[in-house]
Amino acid sequence: MGIYRLGIGCIIIVCVIAFLFFSVQRKQTAMHKIFACIIVTAIAHLIAELGAIYTLTHMDTVPEWLNRGAHQVFLILFLVIFYEVYLYMLALIQNESGETVRKNKWMIIPFVISMVGVLVLPINYYCEADGAYSYGPAVNIIYLSVLACVVSVAVYLMKSRKIMDSKKKKAITIALLSELGVGIYQFFDPACLLSSAGIVLLCIGFYLTVESPDNVLIELLQDEKKKVDDARNEAVIANHAKGTFLAHMSHEIRTPINAILGMDEMILRESAEGHIIEYAEDIKGAGELLLSLVNEILDLSKIESGKMEIIEVQYNISSLITDLVNMISIKAESEGLEFKVNMDKSLPAFLIGDDVRIRQILTNLLTNAIKYTHEGTVELTISGEVKEQTAHLRFSVKDTGIGIKEENLKNLFEAYKRIEEGTNRYVEGTGLGLNITMSLLNMMGSKLQVESTYGQGSEFYFELQQQIVENCSVATIEKESNKNIQQQKTESGFTAPNVRLLVVDDNRMNRKVFISLLKKTQMQIEEAESGYECIDKMKNTYYDIVFLDHMMPELDGMETLKRLKQLDDYPCKATPVIALTANAIVGAKKQYISAGFDDFLSKPIVYKELEELIMKYLKKD
Repeated sequence: MGIYRLGIGCIIIVCVIAFLFFSVQRKQTAMHKIFACIIVTAIAHLIAELGAIYTLTHMDTVPEWLNRGAHQVFLILFLVIFYEVYLYMLALIQNESGETVRKNKWMIIPFVISMVGVLVLPINYYCEADGAYSYGPAVNIIYLSVLACVVSVAVYLMKSRKIMDSKKKKAITIALLSELGVGIYQFFDPACLLSSAGIVLLCIGFYLTVESPDNVLIELLQDEKKKVDDARNEAVIANHAKGTFLAHMSHEIRTPINAILGMDEMILRESAEGHIIEYAEDIKGAGELLLSLVNEILDLSKIESGKMEIIEVQYNISSLITDLVNMISIKAESEGLEFKVNMDKSLPAFLIGDDVRIRQILTNLLTNAIKYTHEGTVELTISGEVKEQTAHLRFSVKDTGIGIKEENLKNLFEAYKRIEEGTNRYVEGTGLGLNITMSLLNMMGSKLQVESTYGQGSEFYFELQQQIVENCSVATIEKESNKNIQQQKTESGFTAPNVRLLVVDDNRMNRKVFISLLKKTQMQIEEAESGYECIDKMKNTYYDIVFLDHMMPELDGMETLKRLKQLDDYPCKATPVIALTANAIVGAKKQYISAGFDDFLSKPIVYKELEELIMKYLKKD
């Protein structure tokens, strides 16, 4: 009776382990799958063992074939469970070492031979008052299989002992010693029936050390961390690929735009025929629109990559608004619209903030207002109040345009999304302007607000806090500001016939545009169409400034500059070298300065920026 109680107790324990194991979510790894098989086989084995004990103790009433069949099932399940334990240990070692552990295919042979032996070899039975058990060749061959299993796993364990977790290494070691100890004891004292308890202890040991919920949780967390790391790496690679693509796209598109706008500028300067000037103005407008589309895509890329920076400097708000008005009023007039500006002249003129981004935001809002207003007015209002040393400004752009339906307001700020595509299909643009504007305002601690009545017009407004530099109102400096604006509207220029420049670019049209823009300065400008030609010229001739393109075949600008700096002595050793490139991607200027360039000029070339750079690096005489 005690034997049955022990067997039933073992079954209950393994069933509890099975319940705990299957109630926890786990990764579908080979190791966990094999342990699940071990638990199921252990329950079946323990039940079969009870059946074998019953037939053995009732041989006088049970048919011989049934007694032998019960013992064969019990012994085969015993072999199966030990083969599964062998596979489990190998999977555990493989999982811990991170290396592929070859399964010894020959290990299946002892187990197959043992199973065949169980089916065909004799089984002897012993049943007396002091014990009941089976023995004989069919039983003895099982001991050989278990011994082969222990030896094989021990060899793999020794090979991987230095890289395995100590906790799991101890679990396998204890399991091996338990198998070996139970096997030896059972061999010399077959009546003890210790094998069942040994299997239960094996299941308990593996569950507590390897398959416990805590270990599974750690495993899942590590798996999630790996997924996050992999996703991060993929994002970095994708972002790098995106940056490379945008750099090439910027270069490839800006290069022809540079030629178009540059040559168009020369037509506007030199032509006296009205209809030719009109055509050239149309070309200029289309070219500037194309350039603005490219710039919007690049700006969005900067924002998405987190590389857009708000750079605060001192600026004159009166000059900023005046420049803006001069530009927008021309567009409004061409569309037959009235452009109104209302500015509180008591506001302080000199503030600290990112005037470039403020100008970009207002330009986006005003340009949008003009696009969607067919008649009436577009009105810019700047108001605010001063609190201590901070100006609280409110910018408003109001129009009498088509307005926005209430259901479309939620889509207004989505990138590449344009509301009422059918109605507005003739309106130019990418649909990025408001999305970029909102992102820039968020970076400056503000938010874009909108109020609109469909069919009557819209108002976009936002507030900014700007630090005051000095208490000088807009009204006080208005005359001076207007004077400065008039000077800026007049084409500035200088002559320097003794100055020698070198422009290096593999594109002939780009060189022609560069030389044409500087024609009136009377400077001596030489050309080079490759990095090699640039090096030859600079080794033999002195130049006051060198404009060097980046993306050139064979020898690009950076490699050209690197080779120049390796020269010991040549006429242009101290000559400033300015990067001239269509690569206007985020961080480009920093990249070129780090590479050794003295400055950076992007294409398409803006004449004013070109002139300022030349004046910056020319000697005072």
